[in-house]
Amino acid sequence: MEKVYELLLLFSSYLILALINVFMPYFTRRTESFGVSIPEEVFEEEILKDLRKRYVIISSVIVLLITVIFSYLYFSGPPEMGMRYFTIGMIILILSLFAVYLKFHFQMKKIKSEKKWYEGKVQTIVMDINFRNEKLTYSNLWFLIPFMATVVMAILIYINYDIIPEQIPTHFDFKGNVTTWKEKSYLNVYWPTLTQLFMIGMFIFVNSIIGKAKQQISASNPGKSIEQNKIFRKRWSLFTIIMGSGTVLLFAFVQLTFIYQISPKIMTAVIGVFTLVAILGSVYLSITTGQGGSRIKVTRGLDGQEIDRDDDKYWKLGQFYFNPEDPAVF
Repeated sequence: MEKVYELLLLFSSYLILALINVFMPYFTRRTESFGVSIPEEVFEEEILKDLRKRYVIISSVIVLLITVIFSYLYFSGPPEMGMRYFTIGMIILILSLFAVYLKFHFQMKKIKSEKKWYEGKVQTIVMDINFRNEKLTYSNLWFLIPFMATVVMAILIYINYDIIPEQIPTHFDFKGNVTTWKEKSYLNVYWPTLTQLFMIGMFIFVNSIIGKAKQQISASNPGKSIEQNKIFRKRWSLFTIIMGSGTVLLFAFVQLTFIYQISPKIMTAVIGVFTLVAILGSVYLSITTGQGGSRIKVTRGLDGQEIDRDDDKYWKLGQFYFNPEDPAVF
């Protein structure tokens, strides 16, 4: 039973990653299909619906096969090979799904070439010059909360350094038993503090990028698209602040175990619950918000006759944007 529980924890991130990739065509903008630019009104055409369904079926079969194979290896192999099988399975899953994506990407390019959706259409780039004047993200000052917690914890560690055991735990198994110990030193007891400071800086950077990222406004309904994009940035900014602060506070909780007798099982449970909430929260936000806010329901704006410019030449394999003339950094 213990091994089943361990497997479920390990593979939770694996399965959620798989589900996001399997249903990826339904999360992207309606002006994109498998990394190929399309007019928004053709998104519901039967040929594209069929393409999305086939992608889901093929990807689901691949995920199922990989899951069955590596679950069997995990249970039948030696215990020390468990994490290695998990890592190999994750890599194979990502590469396999990317290979499937590429197959459908090139099929989509062929369909687009045959359909000639862009012929006779006015292709437009829409920019809102007042977009940056609005508050698109929540303030980075919210990160003062985890920063102050980090400072307080660092002071607490310094004051109580003498009572910290000579051996400090650094790794636990799924039953809460300590599997790795390290000698007490200022570097080892303050390593979580350094990690916390780095993570605060990283999350501030991510939150800033959310606000500075390039505008992508639909030419057919710019009013609606602008509103969706604003909500999209606000939601992800709030999620970044909450999860970033929670992660930093989680490290502070781990440091408390250096000073106080906290059951390893309680610590393991807290980390497991937080990780699960973070993963499920990101999945929920992805499903309800969509790429660039494409799944957010707003009523602002009327559909027009213009369509977005065909930017396929700037997207390599539909994934990597390269346009030396674009001033947007992110």
